[in-house]
Amino acid sequence: MEDNSSEKENEVLKQAPEIVDTDTIIDITHNVLEELLYRMGVNAEVVYQEQAVVQESERAVTPIIFDVKGDDLGILIGRRGQTLA
Repeated sequence: MEDNSSEKENEVLKQAPEIVDTDTIIDITHNVLEELLYRMGVNAEVVYQEQAVVQESERAVTPIIFDVKGDDLGILIGRRGQTLA
Protein backbone atom coordinates (compact mmCIF):
# COMPACT_ATOMS: atom_id res chain seq x y z
CA MET A 1 0.00 0.00 0.00
CA GLU A 2 1.51 3.31 -1.10
CA ASP A 3 1.50 6.37 1.18
CA ASN A 4 -0.05 9.20 -0.83
CA SER A 5 -0.09 11.78 1.99
CA SER A 6 3.28 13.15 0.92
CA GLU A 7 2.16 13.42 -2.71
CA LYS A 8 -1.06 15.17 -1.70
CA GLU A 9 0.83 17.61 0.51
CA ASN A 10 3.24 18.48 -2.29
CA GLU A 11 0.36 18.99 -4.74
CA VAL A 12 -1.43 21.34 -2.35
CA LEU A 13 1.76 23.31 -1.77
CA LYS A 14 2.36 23.66 -5.51
CA GLN A 15 -1.14 25.05 -6.02
CA ALA A 16 -1.05 27.43 -3.05
CA PRO A 17 -0.08 31.02 -3.83
CA GLU A 18 3.25 32.10 -2.42
CA ILE A 19 2.06 34.54 0.22
CA VAL A 20 5.17 34.92 2.34
CA ASP A 21 8.82 34.50 1.41
CA THR A 22 11.02 31.98 3.21
CA ASP A 23 13.01 34.62 5.12
CA THR A 24 9.80 35.98 6.64
CA ILE A 25 8.67 32.48 7.62
CA ILE A 26 12.05 31.84 9.26
CA ASP A 27 11.89 35.14 11.19
CA ILE A 28 8.33 34.54 12.41
CA THR A 29 9.09 30.94 13.40
CA HIS A 30 12.24 31.99 15.24
CA ASN A 31 10.31 34.65 17.19
CA VAL A 32 7.47 32.26 18.06
CA LEU A 33 9.90 29.60 19.33
CA GLU A 34 11.77 32.15 21.44
CA GLU A 35 8.50 33.45 22.91
CA LEU A 36 7.31 29.92 23.73
CA LEU A 37 10.58 29.09 25.46
CA TYR A 38 10.45 32.38 27.40
CA ARG A 39 6.87 31.72 28.56
CA MET A 40 7.87 28.20 29.61
CA GLY A 41 10.73 29.64 31.66
CA VAL A 42 13.33 27.82 29.58
CA ASN A 43 16.65 29.60 29.09
CA ALA A 44 17.69 28.48 25.60
CA GLU A 45 18.88 29.73 22.24
CA VAL A 46 16.95 29.12 19.01
CA VAL A 47 19.22 28.56 16.01
CA TYR A 48 18.08 28.23 12.38
CA GLN A 49 19.87 25.36 10.61
CA GLU A 50 20.42 26.62 7.08
CA GLN A 51 22.41 23.60 5.96
CA ALA A 52 20.42 20.94 7.82
CA VAL A 53 20.67 17.39 6.54
CA VAL A 54 17.30 15.87 5.68
CA GLN A 55 17.00 12.12 5.11
CA GLU A 56 14.37 12.35 2.41
CA SER A 57 16.46 13.53 -0.52
CA GLU A 58 13.62 13.92 -2.99
CA ARG A 59 11.43 16.48 -1.27
CA ALA A 60 9.51 19.07 -3.24
CA VAL A 61 9.49 21.37 -0.23
CA THR A 62 12.64 22.03 1.77
CA PRO A 63 11.96 21.82 5.51
CA ILE A 64 12.81 24.72 7.81
CA ILE A 65 14.73 23.34 10.78
CA PHE A 66 15.68 25.00 14.08
CA ASP A 67 17.82 23.73 16.94
CA VAL A 68 17.09 24.66 20.53
CA LYS A 69 20.35 24.89 22.47
CA GLY A 70 20.80 25.29 26.19
CA ASP A 71 21.32 23.62 29.54
CA ASP A 72 18.67 21.53 31.26
CA LEU A 73 16.25 21.21 28.33
CA GLY A 74 14.60 18.12 29.79
CA ILE A 75 11.27 19.94 30.02
CA LEU A 76 11.19 19.96 26.21
CA ILE A 77 11.77 16.22 25.96
CA GLY A 78 8.91 15.11 28.18
CA ARG A 79 8.16 11.92 30.04
CA ARG A 80 10.27 8.87 29.35
CA GLY A 81 12.38 10.69 26.76
CA GLN A 82 9.58 11.22 24.26
CA THR A 83 10.95 13.97 22.07
CA LEU A 84 8.99 16.74 20.44
CA ALA A 85 8.87 16.44 16.69
